[in-house]
Amino acid sequence: MKLIIRLYKFMRPALDAAVGRLAALFADGQRTGAFRKFDGVLMGTALRASIDGVADRLVKGLDPDRCADELVELFDRATRA
Repeated sequence: MKLIIRLYKFMRPALDAAVGRLAALFADGQRTGAFRKFDGVLMGTALRASIDGVADRLVKGLDPDRCADELVELFDRATRA
């Protein structure tokens, strides 16, 4: 458990930066009307977690095209204006 906590503390700045960049992209899309109104940080966190969550499954043989299609559909529906 201590290793997990240390790893999380080590990775936290990178994760926060990635989510921040995604939130900025979502905010741009909201300003242009491409996206509906939603919490960009929460949506960025969900997107980052989705990508991270399928990485292990891809290594184990999940079809990357199928995975990409599903994630695109999921977040398209979640963000569409």
